[in-house]
Amino acid sequence: MSLFNQVVGIKYVEDLNLFFRKYLLEDKESIARNEYQLLANSFNDLTSARNNIEKAEEQMKRLSPIYTQAQKLEENTTKLKELKQSRETSVYWFSQKEEVLCKDEQDRLDKLIVRLDNKINSAKEELELLGDKQAQLKVDINSSEPGRQIRALESEIDILKGQRQERVAKSQEYNGLAKELGLIENPDEKVFTSQLTDAIIKKGKCESLEKLITEQKGQSKLKSQEIRDEIENTKENISNLRKNNNNIPRNISRIREDIINAVGATKKEIPFIGELIKVNEAHLVWEKGIERLLHSFALRIIVPEKYYREVNKYVNKTNLKGKIFYQRYIDTDTLLDYALTDNSKGVFEKLEFKTDSVYVKWLKEQIYEQFDFYCADDLQDFDNSRRALTKEGLIKYGGGRHQKDDSRNSTDRSNYVLGWDNTAKIKFLRQQLGELSNSERDILKKIGELETQYDNNKTLRDNFFTFSTIFKNFDRVNWQKYAEEIQSKTDKIEEITNSNDTLSTLNTQLKSIKKDIDEKEGLLEDIKEEKSTAKQDRTKAEVRERDNNDTLKNFEDISIDTSHFEKMNPEILNITYNTIQKLQGEIQKEVNESIFKLGESIGQSEKEIRELMEDFILPGNDVEAKFPSWRSDTSGLKVKIELIKGYTEKYEDLMNENLPEFKTEFDRLLKQTIFQNVEKFKAFFSSWKEEIESTIGSLNEALAGIKFKTIPSETYLQLQADYKTTKSIEEFKLLLRNATPNFREHDTLERKKKHFDENINPLVEKLNDESWRNNVMDVRKWFEYKTTEYYKSSDKQTNTVTSMAGLSGGEKASLTYTVLGSAIAYQFGLTSNNYNNNSFRFIAIDEAFKGQDPDHAEFLMTLCKQLKLQLLVVTPSDKMKIVQPYISYIHLIEKQQERDSVIRNMPIYTYQEHEKNSKNL
Repeated sequence: MSLFNQVVGIKYVEDLNLFFRKYLLEDKESIARNEYQLLANSFNDLTSARNNIEKAEEQMKRLSPIYTQAQKLEENTTKLKELKQSRETSVYWFSQKEEVLCKDEQDRLDKLIVRLDNKINSAKEELELLGDKQAQLKVDINSSEPGRQIRALESEIDILKGQRQERVAKSQEYNGLAKELGLIENPDEKVFTSQLTDAIIKKGKCESLEKLITEQKGQSKLKSQEIRDEIENTKENISNLRKNNNNIPRNISRIREDIINAVGATKKEIPFIGELIKVNEAHLVWEKGIERLLHSFALRIIVPEKYYREVNKYVNKTNLKGKIFYQRYIDTDTLLDYALTDNSKGVFEKLEFKTDSVYVKWLKEQIYEQFDFYCADDLQDFDNSRRALTKEGLIKYGGGRHQKDDSRNSTDRSNYVLGWDNTAKIKFLRQQLGELSNSERDILKKIGELETQYDNNKTLRDNFFTFSTIFKNFDRVNWQKYAEEIQSKTDKIEEITNSNDTLSTLNTQLKSIKKDIDEKEGLLEDIKEEKSTAKQDRTKAEVRERDNNDTLKNFEDISIDTSHFEKMNPEILNITYNTIQKLQGEIQKEVNESIFKLGESIGQSEKEIRELMEDFILPGNDVEAKFPSWRSDTSGLKVKIELIKGYTEKYEDLMNENLPEFKTEFDRLLKQTIFQNVEKFKAFFSSWKEEIESTIGSLNEALAGIKFKTIPSETYLQLQADYKTTKSIEEFKLLLRNATPNFREHDTLERKKKHFDENINPLVEKLNDESWRNNVMDVRKWFEYKTTEYYKSSDKQTNTVTSMAGLSGGEKASLTYTVLGSAIAYQFGLTSNNYNNNSFRFIAIDEAFKGQDPDHAEFLMTLCKQLKLQLLVVTPSDKMKIVQPYISYIHLIEKQQERDSVIRNMPIYTYQEHEKNSKNL
């Protein structure tokens, strides 16, 4: 019918390419769209399967450290349990062993005490005899005058020795302090006096330094607490940001949370203004200034009319424990589109708005009206503007008011509040958290150094205090004076003794007896001391036995196997009474240290696991945007160590079941997409191309049998379809060729995924562009069309037409008639030798000869006759002569009396006779 319409409706072709594509070649665009839709659907399934793999891999990536830490935690928990059991076993083993050893020790000491008592009695008897001899000798000596003089001198010497010993002790104490304080030891009286004065001065300096260190220590501790508070606050801010897609401070965000919970609204219904605007990526150099300008405005919440009264009621009656600003919103039309001007230097043009918010038009209007500030690149622009701001944050409000806030809270990027993506802020806060931790570590180190400095200074001060308080008089340390006096009196005794032979003999005997007494008394004291020590040791052994007996009572109803403990600690098998406590202490210390370290390790593991759990449940905006079902996948999981099994089971399910299933499904869909849908898609276009080439060939067969020109020589036309090289079509062909891989080279899933990413995905992404798709998926547009005229006699080319622009109207008509004729001949099979004479071969020509060259009209009629077409010609009566040789019947329409029309039907020969008779008349 399309071809029939052309035969009826056109006089000549204006655009050869358009005519070929639209009327001569079959339109398969709807089929191509269906093929594309099938491919797109399979791609969506494949993308979903690929997404499942990527999500599972991402989840496994985040769960893997949890799984590893869980195994480590389980191992350490088991070890800790074993160590605690070993500690309990060691208590039992050592208590049992020590009880036996204590009994043996008591028996040994009892026997020793009996032997020592015998020795003591013998020594006492010997001392008694020696004492009697000594007493008699003293009587003999004291009864003489020299003896009385010597006794007096000896009494004086005893007093001087006590005084000397007291000063020797003080001198040693003095020298010890002097050495610590860097002073001279054993000074003379002059040096002693000088050092005393120096010590008093230095004590005062130490006291001053102590006050300074105490002050610095207090300031450092205060600073440490401030940093610790900031660390905790930063952690809470990070946690808050991970729960909310904004950059709003925690304390203000908490108030909004309370409000929406109270009135039953959502965050989307009552948003912060800061959640709906951000600085455009292309203008981030202005972020600092714009953040300062819009900071207070961004912290307002928008309250729609339906919640306005409820919010007022809640805020009015509630202690918010903070400050909140809110903006009443009434939905009205905005005139912003009419007010906007092209001002690339304004704040408004440097902002990006969250387009899916219902408040975006209102917010744009508010920003445009309230913050029409000029973004000045330099101070000259700044000075010349009514309201302006600089990149550095200097703001001119108008009316002479200027502001620049460089306080810490203002300049800190952690206080930026604009935007609905807080990834950058969280990253900054994490970096800040690291810096704070370093600062805390440094300040704690400084506090430790100050503590050490304080202790050292205090010791030095106390030493100077002791030095200056105790040693005020040189006589306190001058033992040499008393040593000289003792020596003088000793020399005097010697002189008296040497002058009397009898006295000398008695003194010699007395000294000998005294020596024996001293030795016996020493021996007796040693024996008594040994007995005392033995009795003390026995008491200790008895106490230790009782203590161990009490300990063992705790194990009476418990069966304890000590073989493993003895095997792990072979050194205990040769233990003795004297070594058992030391060895027990060493073993228990080692076990306790291991328990402590394991406890610390378990605590650290639990901390890391909780962080990893939180990271898994709240993976961040980018991950949640890529995998929207992530939250539902993790809805049953909590950040609790006791629930870690849920994480490990999920990891094992992903590794052993889900991921293999997803990969299998992806592999199946990939093969299906490539072998069925992609191949079918490629085959469709290949088939369409071949059909076009076949159609052109068939048309040329028809054209070969149609005379185009007869003068000067008979010619015929041939159609040509040459490949048209355009970037988009060539790209489409290349993508089609690359879409099907060589599966021998892509035998692994990873290679298939790579092929999908590099070849199939780019094809479908390009096809998603409707304009590009419509252009490349019409195979008729892959060709440039033209006609070439050949001599019938020699088949040599005589003329080629690529465009109708250079042809006359008649030439266009002849070419059009011929091409249409070939199409008709092709469609109806008129050029074949066995066409059906009874077939429907009808065309209609309406006023085809009006204003046309008679030769071209004659050409048309000859062409129709040559093709044996069933022809209906509609033409005025004055053009009848052209068609009369080619028609057999006439339907003549006449208008009578300018009113009614009548039809006269007659054969052509009747009409010709009537016309002949009319001329004769």
